[in-house]
Amino acid sequence: MLIRIRSLNKSYYSETKTITRALEDINLDFKETGLNFIVGESGSGKSTLLNLIGAIDTFDNGSIVVATHSLKDMNLKELDYYRNSMIGFVFQELNLLDDYSVRENIKIALDINSINNEEIIDEVIEKLGIKEIENNSVKNISSGQKQRVAIARTLVKDSRIILADEPTGSLDSKNSKEVMNILKDISKDRLVIVITHDVEFARNYGDRIIELKDGLVIKDIEKGNVKDKNLKSLSKNLIEIKKLDEEVVNKINSIKEEYNQKVYISSENSVRKVKALFKEANFEEVKEDNGFKVVEPLKEKMKKESIKKSKLSIKRLFSLAFNNLFNKKKILILTSILMILSLLLYGVSEGLANYNKVDSYIETINKDKIKNINVIEMKNKDKYQRISEENIAFLEEKYPAINIAKEYLLPFKLNLNKTYNGSKKYTLTGISEVNNINAYGYNLLSGKSSLENYNEIIISEYLANVLLKGEYFSDIKEINSLVNKEISLNDYNYKIVGIIESNYISSLTEDERLNNYLDIRDNLVFVKEGFLSNYINNLKYIDYSLDVYLKDDSSSYNKEELSLANIIFDDYSSNNNLDYTFFKEEKTSLLDNEILISESYLENNDLCVDVCDASSFINNEFVITYDSNVVYAYNNYTVVGTYSYVSSNRPIDSNLYSNSIILSSSLKEKIINNIYYNYELLIGLSNSDTVNEDFVNDVYNLGLSINKNFTSSYDKYSEIVSGLSDVLNTISLIMLAVSIVLLYSFIQNSVLISKRKIGILKSLGINDLNVFTIFLVETLLVSLLAITGSSALLIVISPIVNLIVRGNYGFYFSAVNISFVIFLKLISITLLVSLIALIIPFVRFKKLSTNTLIGSR
Repeated sequence: MLIRIRSLNKSYYSETKTITRALEDINLDFKETGLNFIVGESGSGKSTLLNLIGAIDTFDNGSIVVATHSLKDMNLKELDYYRNSMIGFVFQELNLLDDYSVRENIKIALDINSINNEEIIDEVIEKLGIKEIENNSVKNISSGQKQRVAIARTLVKDSRIILADEPTGSLDSKNSKEVMNILKDISKDRLVIVITHDVEFARNYGDRIIELKDGLVIKDIEKGNVKDKNLKSLSKNLIEIKKLDEEVVNKINSIKEEYNQKVYISSENSVRKVKALFKEANFEEVKEDNGFKVVEPLKEKMKKESIKKSKLSIKRLFSLAFNNLFNKKKILILTSILMILSLLLYGVSEGLANYNKVDSYIETINKDKIKNINVIEMKNKDKYQRISEENIAFLEEKYPAINIAKEYLLPFKLNLNKTYNGSKKYTLTGISEVNNINAYGYNLLSGKSSLENYNEIIISEYLANVLLKGEYFSDIKEINSLVNKEISLNDYNYKIVGIIESNYISSLTEDERLNNYLDIRDNLVFVKEGFLSNYINNLKYIDYSLDVYLKDDSSSYNKEELSLANIIFDDYSSNNNLDYTFFKEEKTSLLDNEILISESYLENNDLCVDVCDASSFINNEFVITYDSNVVYAYNNYTVVGTYSYVSSNRPIDSNLYSNSIILSSSLKEKIINNIYYNYELLIGLSNSDTVNEDFVNDVYNLGLSINKNFTSSYDKYSEIVSGLSDVLNTISLIMLAVSIVLLYSFIQNSVLISKRKIGILKSLGINDLNVFTIFLVETLLVSLLAITGSSALLIVISPIVNLIVRGNYGFYFSAVNISFVIFLKLISITLLVSLIALIIPFVRFKKLSTNTLIGSR
C-alpha cells in the first residue's frame, strides 16, 4: 500500500461565509501501482481530492499518509520536498512554462534536484515521441504534444505517484488514446491517479474506478473476478445482496465496523421484504459493472519511501530571475532610470558634501605646483591676530624642508607724483622678512634675489607698475630700470634691488592689471630678516591711524565717538618745532599715562561739543586701540596739555600733525609691538607633495589657516556647496522614496505575473526559499543595474563637473569628491530599498496556496 486516506474532509468558505463541502469523510487506500480513475460530475470533489493528495491544497481534518509520511504533520518545506520526491502532476491546463522550450520544461524537474542528466531526458522524450520538437517553444506545439511534455516532466523526476487532471480534456480521440496508452504503460511500475469525465476511458483503461458525488465516494470498484455471487459491494456504503443469510449479515457488520458508517442495501426483487427487515434502509437501483469488483480495505503494510530535498541550482535560479525580469521591459526601464537618477543625485550631493576646503587647498597646491603660501590666524572672520611663537616653533622644528618667514603689518606710505587710483598716496600692507626669495618659489624678473642690508628691498611686478603709473620716477618707463633706484617709504629711503613676477590674470589688459591681480603678496615689500627690530629702534612716530575712544562716565567704550589718531613720541616732537603747553606750569615732560593733544586734533575728530578747548579734556580718560581691538590701553590716560606748530618749515606731514597725539617715548616698544605684530607667515613649500600635505593639515590642526589667492574663492564655493548639497540631498531622497514605491510596484507586478509560473514550480517541488531567491535575484539584478548605471554616470559626470568648476574658479580642485564610502552608501541604500520593496509582496504571495497560484492568470 502506498496511500491511506482516512476521514478526510475539505470545505471552502466564500466571502459571505457560505460553506461548501468539497469532500466529506473520504476513506481510500491506493496500491503502489495501477491506473486509478476518479470520476464524477463537475463539483463532485474530484480535483479537490487530487490536489490534497498532491499537497497543493490543504484539508480541514482527517489524514493522508503517503509511504508512511503523514501530510498533516508536515510543514510547508517538507510538503515541498514531498511533491518533489513523490508527486508528478499532469494538469488539465498542462501548466508548462511558456517561455521555455520542450526540453527546458522537462529539464526543470531535474534542476529542482540539482541533477544534470541529459541521458534521462533523451530517453524519456524518445519514449514519448517528442524528440523532433525538443528545442521548440511549448507555445508552438500541439495540445497532444504538450500533454506528452507534461508527462515527460513527471517521468524524468521518477515520481512514485502521477496525478493527472483531465489529461485528455482538450485532445481529440486519437491523441486521447495515445495519452491513455502512455499512462497505462506508466502505471505498470508506479501509481497513476487520473481525473476524467469520460467513464468509457475509465472502463477501458482503468484498473480501478472511484466515483464521487457531492464530496462522497459512492462507488469504488476495481477489475477482477467476483468470487462471492451472493454479496456484491459496489462501494463502501453500497452493497448488492442476492441472498440475505447469517453469513451475509456478518459480512455487512464487518464492513460497517471497518468504516463506522451507515450501510445501504439494495434488492432487485423483494423490496417489501427488505423494507420489512430493514425499516431504515434506502433503496437504489444499481447497474451491473461487468469485470469490476468492490475494493475492500487494504490490509498489507504500507511501503516506506524517502523524501528528497529540493534545491534549484544557482544557474537555474538566475535563469528564472532573468526570464522574469526581461518579460517586463517597459516597467524595468522606467524603474531603472528613476533609480539611477535618484542614486546619481544622491551620489553628487554626497560628493559635494565631501568637499573639504583643506583637501582642495592641498590638491590645488600639489596639482598646480604652487611654491609658496601664506599662513594666518584669524580672531574672527575678518580680523587677523598674532601668530604665536609656539606654533611657529612647532612648524619650523617638524618641517625643516619648508622655509618659514614672518610677515608684519607695517603699512608703508608711498607718495606718487601722479594720481593713481584716485590718489597720490599709496599704502603697502606690510613687509615680509626673507633673506632670499628663491627659497619661496618666486620668479625673479630683474635684479637680485638676496637681501644683504636693511635698506634693500625687493618689490613685486605689481608694485613696480604702480610706481610707473604714478610716475614716482618721471624719467623711468621700464620695470627693469627701477632696479637700484631708491624710494621713500614712511620718510625712510630704500633701494630696490630686485623685482619678482606677479601672478596676473592672463586675460586682463595692462591697465586692468593694477586693479586685478591674483597674488595677494604683491602688495608688500620683501626685506632682510631682522628688519622690523631695526625699524622700531629708529622709529620716532607712527604715521598710521589708530582708533581712539573717549572713555565715558559709565566706564564703557562709546564706539560712536570713535576718532583716529597718529602717534608722535615726545623724544621726536620736542626736537621738531612743536611747542608744548602744560596745564600745570611746573610740568616739563610726559609720564606713561599722560598725553598731549592739539586744537587741530580736536577739530578734525569732532570731539568738541560747544567750545573747542583742549582744557575741556583735562583728566578725561582715553583708550588707544588698533582696528577696534584693544592692543594697548590705559584706563587713566589723561590730557595734561597741548602742543602747537612753531615753524613754517614743517618737518612733519601736515596730516600727521593735525591728527596726532603725543605720548611718552617710554611706551614706544609696548605700542609698536602691539601694532606691528607678526600677522602672517610666508611659506616656501617643499618639493614633496606628501610633506606639503602633512604641513597644511598640521596648519589647520593648530587652528591656523592658509591664505592664498585661491582660498577666498574656495571658501565662498564651500558655502555654495553646503546649500546645494542640501538641496540635492532633499531631491534625491524624494526620488528614492518614489523609487521605493516604483520598485515595490515593479516587484509586486512581477510577483503577480509570475504567480502561475511559481505555482507550477511549487507543484514540481520547489521550496519557498528558492521562490524567494528567484525574486531576490530579480530584485538584486534591478539593484545592480541601478548601482552600475548610477556609479558609471557618477564616475563620468564628476570630472566634468570638476572641470567646469575649475574653469570658473581658475584653480585646480575637486568640487565633487567621489570616495569609496559614497559607493558603499549607494550600494547600501539600493539594497535596503530593494529589500523593503521585495519583502511585503513576497509575504503576501507566500500566504497563497500552490493550487491558487496555479489557477492564477
